[in-house]
Amino acid sequence: MRFTQHNEIADRDGFIVAYPQGSIDLRGENFFNVGHDFNTDSLVEDLDYTRQLILKLHRDNALSASKTLATGFSTGDDMSDLLVCTSSDVIRAVAPVAGILMKPIKDRCLHEKPLPIFAMYGTDDDISLYSADMQNRDGFGAYLDLPATAQFLFRCTV
Repeated sequence: MRFTQHNEIADRDGFIVAYPQGSIDLRGENFFNVGHDFNTDSLVEDLDYTRQLILKLHRDNALSASKTLATGFSTGDDMSDLLVCTSSDVIRAVAPVAGILMKPIKDRCLHEKPLPIFAMYGTDDDISLYSADMQNRDGFGAYLDLPATAQFLFRCTV
C-alpha cells in the first residue's frame, strides 16, 4: 500500500482497492501460500481466502469480474500467477510485479481462459531470478525462468 499509493489513485479515479497481506511465515515475513518450499507445512489456504475476498468485494459494492484486476509484488506476484490459472471467473486481468512462476503453480494451472496480463520483471533482480531456479538453490522451490513464464502464462513469445 505504501509503495503503490493506489489509495490516492482510487480516490481520484473512483475505484476500490484491497490489500490482502497473506500470512506471516516462519521467518516473520508476509507470504502467500503458493508453493514455496519453506512454507510446505502451512495449512493456510490463501487462494480460497483471496477468491472469497474478491467475491465479497463484488457483492458488497455491486462490482463485476469484468472490471477486476489483481496485482501483487513478490509473493503477491506469485498469487497473481495463481489467480491467472484458477480464477478467471472472478478477475479480468492481472499485473504481476517482481515474482516468479512456481513449478507447483504451473503444474496445477487450469488455464480456464486467457486473461490480459501486464507484467514487470527485472533482469537484475537477485531474489526472483530471471534465469530460473529449477534446482531450488535459493530454497523457494523450483520456478521457471521469465521467458518460459511469459510463454506459459501469457501465451506469448519474448
